[in-house]
Amino acid sequence: EYMERDLKINETFQDSAGQCRALDNLGVAFFTMGRYKDAIQRHSAQCSLAYEMKEPLDIINALTHLGNAFEKTGDHVQALKTYKESLRFAKDQGSDDLIFQAYVNLGNAYISSGEVEKAMTIHHHHLTFAKETKDKEEEAEAYALLGHACFIKSNFEQSIMFFQQLLSVAVQTSDMKLKARAYAGMGQANRSMGNLFHAQSCHEQQLKLCKDTG
Repeated sequence: EYMERDLKINETFQDSAGQCRALDNLGVAFFTMGRYKDAIQRHSAQCSLAYEMKEPLDIINALTHLGNAFEKTGDHVQALKTYKESLRFAKDQGSDDLIFQAYVNLGNAYISSGEVEKAMTIHHHHLTFAKETKDKEEEAEAYALLGHACFIKSNFEQSIMFFQQLLSVAVQTSDMKLKARAYAGMGQANRSMGNLFHAQSCHEQQLKLCKDTG
């Protein structure tokens, strides 16, 4: 109710920036409540205002929220469309963080739509950009996403290879949680291949790391 009132006040004073902010808050609130169609309505209006104001960061924010809501309704076509647009704006802005976020969203949307090969293409772009920017955290994320995509395709050997590369980055950065994630991925892939001894070893390492990190 408060957020609806805030929106009406900003509309009365023709405060576009205020309207955009209020629509964003309302959309996020509806999304949190599971009212995804209402969230889509608010974020669509937010997006239109952001385009009118020619505010790239507001456009990216609206498109991202819109894509998330479309994903929840199972509308993969619209989700992919909005995520692609957010990636384009993120690249125009030259913001590494926004570009990485857009790659993750777009790749995951392709996974949700069953287009695993396209997802892998996006994850490889993510990996390349991470290496170019020397961002080890994002490099690790890309390896994990690639490992997961290969697992979905039942390409377990390739999946293990990517999780081994994730482990390598985790060792370089002394990141215990990443190590646990890598062993979890390798364990699942080995179990699916019937390599139960290796799977057990990986999951024991995962368990030890999880205990050590709390």
